[in-house]
Amino acid sequence: MKLKKILKVTLITICTILVIGFATLTYLNRPISKEAAMEKIQKNLDKYVDKNEDVSGAIFSVHSGDGTLSETVYTDEYQSANQPFHMASAGKTFTAVLIGQLVDQGKLSYTDKVIRLLPEGTLDGLALYQGIDNKDQITVEHLLGHTSGIADFF
Repeated sequence: MKLKKILKVTLITICTILVIGFATLTYLNRPISKEAAMEKIQKNLDKYVDKNEDVSGAIFSVHSGDGTLSETVYTDEYQSANQPFHMASAGKTFTAVLIGQLVDQGKLSYTDKVIRLLPEGTLDGLALYQGIDNKDQITVEHLLGHTSGIADFF
């Protein structure tokens, strides 16, 4: 008799734990609205920027491949996508990827001379070495590899 009561209580306890666990997981994994998701992203982005003295501001963009979602979150420092900000060397990676895509599409070659791609006069005086202007020798590959001989005027 006592054993039956213990088994009954144990079974009820296990079932209760399973129901509570399932309900908790269902609640935590429920779909949330786009507005609620963006609010959570904004809150976490602000919290990260506030905690890190080396970060003055941030922009976080989310875009779906099918165009159904396109949202951008800004911290106080940056209030629009049109506001310029310093990207450091990240632009090098973006540029290399875009050039690679153009090469894959056959619209550009790494061996293309840059002088043929830019408006006339753009490279004048930038590739001088020992009095010789080497602007007609510079290729896309030279620019991507930082071996064009053009000085860094940043």
